[in-house]
Amino acid sequence: MTDGSSASTRGSVVPALPRADMASLHDQGLVGVLWLDGEGRIEHLNDRAATLLDSTAPKLVARLLAELVRDRDAEALEQAIAAVGVEPSRTLVLHVHRAGAWAHLGMAVCRIGGTDGGVMVLLADRGPGLAQVEEAQRQTRVDALTQLQNRPLLVGLLEDRLAADDRTFAVVALNVDRLRAINDSLGHASGDAVLVTVADRLQALLRPEDAVARVAGDDFVVVCDGVSTRAHASSRVERMLAAIAQPMQVEGLDLHITASAGVMLVTNHDRPSADVVITQANDALAAAKQQGRARFLVHDDDVRTTATDRLHVETSLRRALAEQRLRVAYQPIRDMRAGRIAGAEALARWDDPELGTVTPERFMPVARDSGLVEPLTRFVLDRAVADAAAWRASSGVDVHVAVNLSAQDLSRRNLATEIATTLSGHGLPPRALRLEIVETILVEADDRVRRNLSDLRDLGISLGIDDFGTGWSSMSYLKHLPIDFVKIDKSFVMGLGTDREDTAIVRAVVGLAKSLDLTVVAEGIEHPTQMRLLTELGCDLGQGFLIGHAEPADVMAASLQASG
Repeated sequence: MTDGSSASTRGSVVPALPRADMASLHDQGLVGVLWLDGEGRIEHLNDRAATLLDSTAPKLVARLLAELVRDRDAEALEQAIAAVGVEPSRTLVLHVHRAGAWAHLGMAVCRIGGTDGGVMVLLADRGPGLAQVEEAQRQTRVDALTQLQNRPLLVGLLEDRLAADDRTFAVVALNVDRLRAINDSLGHASGDAVLVTVADRLQALLRPEDAVARVAGDDFVVVCDGVSTRAHASSRVERMLAAIAQPMQVEGLDLHITASAGVMLVTNHDRPSADVVITQANDALAAAKQQGRARFLVHDDDVRTTATDRLHVETSLRRALAEQRLRVAYQPIRDMRAGRIAGAEALARWDDPELGTVTPERFMPVARDSGLVEPLTRFVLDRAVADAAAWRASSGVDVHVAVNLSAQDLSRRNLATEIATTLSGHGLPPRALRLEIVETILVEADDRVRRNLSDLRDLGISLGIDDFGTGWSSMSYLKHLPIDFVKIDKSFVMGLGTDREDTAIVRAVVGLAKSLDLTVVAEGIEHPTQMRLLTELGCDLGQGFLIGHAEPADVMAASLQASG
C-alpha cells in the first residue's frame, strides 16, 4: 500500500485469544499490545505499543484509538472493533502519524476470551512485523504436535456457534485407547506418531464446516455441523472410530489402535455454554469407557444421571475417607488340601448416611477417575495389616491377608517403603501379606511398575495376578515379572464341571501355574462340585460363598480361634 491509500483488511480471521496468551504477548514486548474499553479508549498498553505510536503511555491512556489513525482509516478501525462481538479477530493495515509523517502500521483487533470478553489490539510495523503478529496469533491457537486447533480456539468456535440459534451440531469428545501402553513400550515418539496419525484421519473425514481440536494429551474434540439426530451423529462417529481402527505403521510395526467417544447433540431448543457442551460430551465418553473400549455413547438423561451420581459419589467418598467412615470386610481363603482357613482377602465396604450401602462396583470407578485410589488403598492396607497381625497374635494361626493394588498404586514413588513401614508399624511379617494385581497392569507395566514389583518382592511380600486369563492371550510376562500366585477368575470357575470350555481353561491354568511353580487360587466357589474338582486338579487355595462371605474383622478372628 502506498501513502494516501485507504485502509485494507486481510482475508484471514483469527479466533479469540484467551487472556493468558495475551498477557504473554504483552510481557514479551515482541509486538505492541493495547487493551481497549467498551468505547475504544486505551486502558493499558506496553512500551512497544507506545513506541510504535510515537508517544508515551501516560499520554495515550484514555484516548480513543481511532483518533490516532488517519481520518479515512478511522471508520475501518471502528468497524473492526465493533465486529469483535461477531468475528474473533480482524487484521488491518492503517496509517498513524509518526516522526512527522504518516507511517503504515499493522493492527490485529482481537476478542479476548468469550463473546463477552474485552478487546485488544496488536501493533507492528507493516511487513515482517505484521507477519510476526499473525504468526503469534496462530501459535496461540494451534496444537504444536498435530497442528490442529487447540482448546481455547475450540471454545471460541463453540461460543460463536452457540450464539447462532439456527445452527444444530454435534460435539464429539474422543479419546485414544491405551496410548500410555504405547508410550511405555515403544517410547513417547511412537505415541506422538499415533496422535498425529489419528489427527490426520479425523481431518480427512471433516467437511468444510466441521472442526477438530486436540484438547489434551490423548483427547480430541470434533464439531460436526448440521447434525441434529442421534442416528446422524452415530453414523459420523462410527466412521471416525472405524478410520482410527485401521492399522497404522509406527516404528515398522502394524499397530491396531482404537478410540472411544462421547457425543453431545446441540439443537435449537438447548443452547448451553461451550464449557457445558464439552463437559457433557466428556460425560458420555466416560460412560462409554466404563462399558469397554472402542465404543461411543450419545449424551442423554441416563448419562446425565450417571454423571450427577458420580459427582455425588466422589464428594461423599472424599468425605468418608477423610473421616475414616469406610470399613474393611474379609472373605476367608481356604487351603484346599488341608481344609482350613489360610487367610482372607481385604475388601473395602462403604455405608453412607445419604447414599446408603455403596457397592464397590459403584465407587471404585469413581475413585480411579478422581484421584482417590491412593488414599483408599492406604486405608484398606493399614486396616488389613493391623487386623491380620491381631488375628495371628490371638489365634496362633499362621494366616495371610490379601490386598488389591491398582495401576495408580503401582505407579507411586516409594511404594515399597510405605508398605514396609506399615508392616513394621503393626508387627506383621512381610510373608503374611499378599498383594493382588489385575493382569492388564502387568502386561502394560512400565519401568516404575516393574521396579516397585521387584522392591516389594525383595521385602518378602507375595505378589499375584487377580482375574487371571480374562483379558490377554500372551502370558510371556509370567517369565519376566516377580509373580508368586495366580487367581483364576470366577467366570471360569462358575462353569467348572458343567461347561467343557471353562473346565478345560481351569485345567490349563492350573497346569501352567504348576509348571512355573506358582500357587493357584480359585475365586467364586459356590458349589461342592466346584470345590471337589478344583481340589482334584491341584488348586492350592480357594474362596467364594461356599467357603464364606465377607465378614467384619472380629467375625474373622472368631473363626480363626475356633479353627485353631
